[in-house]
Amino acid sequence: MSFDAKKAVKHRIILISGDEATLRARAVAALLTQLEMVPDDFDLETVDADQVSAAEWAARAATTPFLAERRVLIVRHLLRLGADRAKNAQLDRLPEHALLILVADEEIADEDKQRRLATALTAWKKLVTTAGGHVADLTLTVGTVEKEIRDVTTRYGKKISSTGIRLLVEMTGSSLSRALDEVEKVALFVGDAENIREADIRAVAVPSIEFNVFKVVDGVLKNDIRSALAQMKTLLSGTKDPDDRVRNNIVPQVRRALRLLWQAKLCSEAGVGPANAPESVTRQFPEKPNLGREKAWTQNTYMEAARSLKRQRLVRCFAILADADARLKGGLPAFSAEETCERMLLEMAAVLHPTPVMR
Repeated sequence: MSFDAKKAVKHRIILISGDEATLRARAVAALLTQLEMVPDDFDLETVDADQVSAAEWAARAATTPFLAERRVLIVRHLLRLGADRAKNAQLDRLPEHALLILVADEEIADEDKQRRLATALTAWKKLVTTAGGHVADLTLTVGTVEKEIRDVTTRYGKKISSTGIRLLVEMTGSSLSRALDEVEKVALFVGDAENIREADIRAVAVPSIEFNVFKVVDGVLKNDIRSALAQMKTLLSGTKDPDDRVRNNIVPQVRRALRLLWQAKLCSEAGVGPANAPESVTRQFPEKPNLGREKAWTQNTYMEAARSLKRQRLVRCFAILADADARLKGGLPAFSAEETCERMLLEMAAVLHPTPVMR
């Protein structure tokens, strides 16, 4: 993470964004350290963006500090409020002692809402920049997740192989925040053992839904429909509303996986990788999900899966997905969401593997 707290606090508005909760938390902590403040400081207040109006943010931040040089208001979950709601809040007129820290926390949302949130973030960045504020878009540098995982295991007196780190990274969707939580659990689980094995990681670490859904798709791609259906059952077993999980998690994630596979196929046919693909290839990529912007393990995983995949069969899989979506929305006959999902996977397997798929 490259974040200069000393430089940032020279401004009256700071916007902190980025996909990692850990990086955002560290940035906020660095700002408080720079200001010589603690979380329960008298002149420090935290609110959620949708709790009070943007004009009220300005008013609270403008309050004369009592025991500090700055009056600080931290606004969490910034994207719950559109930037258009803050245009008349006069954020560019904050007094010198005011400091408004806006944190764009991630929100649980489907793919369509994520696009709207991305648009909202762009608008907020423009507003803050126009108001003379500081925008910090925090990103992970290459190898950061792997290094921090190894640092945690070393702190616990454990060793972990590169393969084990890769598995943990994949299972947590390359999320630093989740990986650090999970590796601590695994380190405690192994007890006095010196080494953390892949079996230990699989036994304890909780995989992300994205990882589980990819395992469903991977089972279909590898002609292992039993594994795909078993993985789907696992996804549904941990929820009180299986139909909702199918509609709002599994099917959207399968759609995302197919779209990434399509982009990987374009790269494979062009003989290039997603990270260095020419404009003639990348212009065919959607804004989201965009394989060129995915983390390295995601790119590698989909490129590997796409190599032996025939394009026309992948096209047919999109048609099957569209039919499943129509059944879930009542456009085609269906028994249940779970049955619709099973049917979708079986039909995709039949298209990708014309020979018998059960084994």
